[in-house]
Amino acid sequence: MSSETSENLYTFGPFVLDERRLVLLRSGEALALGPKVVETLLALIERRGELCTKGELLDRVWPEGYVTEGNLSQNVHVLRKTLRAWNAGAIETVPRRGYRFTQPVAQPHRSRRPVLTAALAFALAAVVMMPFSSARAPAVMTSQQLYAVGHYYWDMRTRVGIETSLRYFSLAIDADPTDARNYAAMAAADATMADYGYGVAAPATYYARARAYARQALALDPGNSDAYAVTGLITTTLSMPDGTAFAQGLRDLRRAIALDSHSASAHQWYGSALLEAGLARASYRELRYSITIDPLCVSALAWTSSAALQTGHFQEAIAYAREALDLSHDRNDVFESLGLAYEARGNDDRAIAAFRRMTATSEQRAEGSALLSYVYARTHHDVQARRALAVALNRPNDVNPENLAVALDANGSRSMALAVLRRMPTASLRARIAYDSRFSALRPYFFSRAVRSST
Repeated sequence: MSSETSENLYTFGPFVLDERRLVLLRSGEALALGPKVVETLLALIERRGELCTKGELLDRVWPEGYVTEGNLSQNVHVLRKTLRAWNAGAIETVPRRGYRFTQPVAQPHRSRRPVLTAALAFALAAVVMMPFSSARAPAVMTSQQLYAVGHYYWDMRTRVGIETSLRYFSLAIDADPTDARNYAAMAAADATMADYGYGVAAPATYYARARAYARQALALDPGNSDAYAVTGLITTTLSMPDGTAFAQGLRDLRRAIALDSHSASAHQWYGSALLEAGLARASYRELRYSITIDPLCVSALAWTSSAALQTGHFQEAIAYAREALDLSHDRNDVFESLGLAYEARGNDDRAIAAFRRMTATSEQRAEGSALLSYVYARTHHDVQARRALAVALNRPNDVNPENLAVALDANGSRSMALAVLRRMPTASLRARIAYDSRFSALRPYFFSRAVRSST
C-alpha cells in the first residue's frame, strides 16, 4: 500500500475507514453505508475520546443545512448497528449534548484532511435538492459514486428513499450510459415502486419500465446478475407459486445467485419467493444469508422475520422484526410477524399492541383488524372481535386470506372461512397450516372437498 493511501485510512477492530473515498470496510469488504453515515463516523473518529456536540456534527456533515437532529440520530443508530458485533459501546451518547467515539484507532502519520470530501458532500446535497427534471450529475461525482448513493437510498425501501434512488440511478446512466449496472439498478428501483405501491402510476407501468431497464442491462452485459434478479423478482411476484411462470422466475433468481453469490438482493428475493411457495425452511436459510451480506437491509430483515415465524423460530422472528423496526420506524407490515410471534409465545398483550400499530395506517388497517379480531375472539373479548372483523370485511382485498379465514372462524363463521381459504395456493396453505397454531380448529377441514375442490 502506498504511503499516500495509508495516510487516509483509520483502522479499528475488523474495520477500516477510507477517508478519501468515504467508505467503511469490514474484513476488506465495503459496507453499504451512505456517504453521510460514513462522514458522521469520520467526524467522531477524528476526535476520538472527545465530545462532538450535535451542533458541530450537523455543521460538519451537513454544511448545506436543511436537516434536523433526527438525521444525525439516524446516522448514529445505523453506525451502532454496524459496529455492535465488534463493540456495542464504541459510540457513547452524552445526554443532550452529543456523541463520543470511545475506542482506540490506528492511523499512520498523515497530512491535513483533503478538501475533496467536503466538496463531495456539498455536491451530494446539491443533487438531492434539485428537481428531478433539471438534475444533472455534478462533475465531481462519477457514475460509480452516483450508483453507490442511489443504492443507499434504495435500500431504505421508503417512498422518499426509492424516489431519491431513481434520481441518482438516472444521473448515473447519464454519466455512463455503457454501464449495465446502472440500468439494472433502475430496474430494481422501478420494480420496488410497483411492489410497494409507491408513485402515481399503476404498478404495471413500473413493472414494464423495470423489465425494459433489465433488458437494456442484459444487452450491455449478458452476465449481469442484478438484471436476472430483477426479472426473477417481477416474475415470481406476478405469478402463482404453482405455475410455470413462477418456476421460470425462480430459475432467473438462481441464475443471478450463480453469477454473483454475494448479491444480497438475489438471495433476499429468492428467499421471499421460496416463502411464497411454501418452502419456509429453504427460504429462512436464503434470507438469513442475505442479511450476512447486507445486515442493514430493512426489507430483508422483515422477510426473515416472517420466515422465522413460519419455521417456528418465534424468538428469532421477534428479534428480526425489532431489527427492522429499529432501522425503519414506518415499516408497519413488520408488526404482523412481530405480533404473531408474540401470540405464538402466549403473550397476547404484546401481540395486540403490535396489531394495533398496524391499524394506525390506512394501508394496514384492514390487515391489522383481522389479526386483532382473532386474538380478541380467542380471549373472549367478543364485542371488540366483531368490531375488528367488520373493519377487515369492509376491505377484504387488503387482508391476507389466511388472516381473514382464522378471524372468521374464531367469530363463528366457519363456512365463510373455508371459502376464503380457496383463494390461497395449495403450497402456501399447506405450509401455513403446518406451523400456524391459529389453524388448529380448521386443520380437520383442510383436505375436505370444500377446500380441495379449489386446488
